This record gives sequence, structure tokens and C-alpha cells, in this order.
Amino acid sequence: MSSLSNRRDSLRIQLGKHNLLVGENTEQQIEAEKIIPYPRYDNRTYDNDVMLIKLKKPAILNKYVKLIPLTKSCSSEGMNCLVSGWGRTGAGPASVLQCLDLPVLSKKQCTDAYRSITENMFCAGFMKGGKDSCQGDSGGPVVCNGKLQAGPASTLQCLNLPVLSKTTCRYAYGSIITENMFCAGFMKGGKDSCQGDGGGPVVCNGKLQGVVSFGRGCARPGYPGVYVELCRYNSWINHTIATN
Repeated sequence: MSSLSNRRDSLRIQLGKHNLLVGENTEQQIEAEKIIPYPRYDNRTYDNDVMLIKLKKPAILNKYVKLIPLTKSCSSEGMNCLVSGWGRTGAGPASVLQCLDLPVLSKKQCTDAYRSITENMFCAGFMKGGKDSCQGDSGGPVVCNGKLQAGPASTLQCLNLPVLSKTTCRYAYGSIITENMFCAGFMKGGKDSCQGDGGGPVVCNGKLQGVVSFGRGCARPGYPGVYVELCRYNSWINHTIATN
């Protein structure tokens, strides 16, 4: 299950994964055999933003890779949900100066990572990932304190967030919101799904309620995340699985 706005020409599915930067004995990597988009997807409004992915071979179910039931009922205001993904942990370029404390690494660590390192360079940061300078920081000084808030996450991030009313959702985005969508998050901003989370799961009451679809920026006040209302697609999902 994913969203069409997250579609790629070829996909390798990672199951049981936590940290993208390291190999893990819990993970399974399986190529996609078939990508099946919902036939009436609208790439202008993101309506019907859902697709199914058929794996080339069955996944091995264990304590790290489990099935989750698909919801049979639609979302309701106040429902508590969990969204997860490896997307950005900030909303793009910072508007105020960001600072980060980071250690200088050994020359060996540096050359092991990049090979082409000369004596005119040094590496600084964290080999486990998660914190770093990023695009737009080039030429900046290495003299900062604090935390960097942007960039993709290397480890799986999770966020508890409430489903918002249809009225609140349409107040934020207008008539683009259809019955195939719901909003969840915080109108005051600060916490949200973000770029790179598209197609990720929204789990409510232990069931797959939706998938990450779109938003305006990330965690901006007045603009919660918009998610696919999967209850609207149960018949299509079941029919597609049965015939493929």
C-alpha cells in the first residue's frame, strides 16, 4: 500500500527496517513485481492518491514484519493515530540561523567514508547519521551550538496525532478536500508528516486507516497533513488483491 504521489518506476521494498544508514539483520528487501495505481487518480488535486504494490515473493512474517488489518470504518474527529516514516524532520531551508555541536572525526574515518579526501579537508559529524549540515549551508562557518532541524531522518520516526474535523480540514485547504481524504495533526503547527513520508502508514486503533498524501509545507500553522481515507477503497483493494 502506498500513495500515487510517491510513485516510482521501480521499487525495492524494505521490511523490518529501522535505520536506513546501516544493514540490519531484521530487514527484508523484496523487489516489486507490479505497481497498481487507482485508476481515477488526479495528479492536480491528489484525489484518489492510492496504489497497491505486489511483491515478487512473499514476505517472511516474524516479530519485525507483521500484517496489519485494514480499517472497515472511516476516520472520525478526535481519533488518535500514529504516522511513521523516514521523511524530512524539518520544512526545508531555515528562516533563522541553525547551529549544531559536532565532533571532528579521524582522517581514517573520513577517508573510509569518501576515499577522495585530501589534507586540505576534514570531516566532522556523526557516523550514525541523524544530524549534519545540509543543502544551503555551504560556505558557512563550523562554529555553532544547538540542533539542526532539517533533513531526512536516518531512523524511523513516529508521531501521535489526532484526526481533525472535515470542517477544519476544508478551512485549511478549501474545496480540494474530498470525501477520499482526511486531515490529521495540529492546527498550531510544529509537528507533522513531511516530504519523504508520502505513502507511509497512518494507524488508528491498531488498523491501517490511511496513507500520507500531501500538505502545504511541513508543520506549518493552519495547514495539517492530508491523508488518504482508506475506508473508501476497501472494495477496490480486495478486488485488486484477489485478481492479481
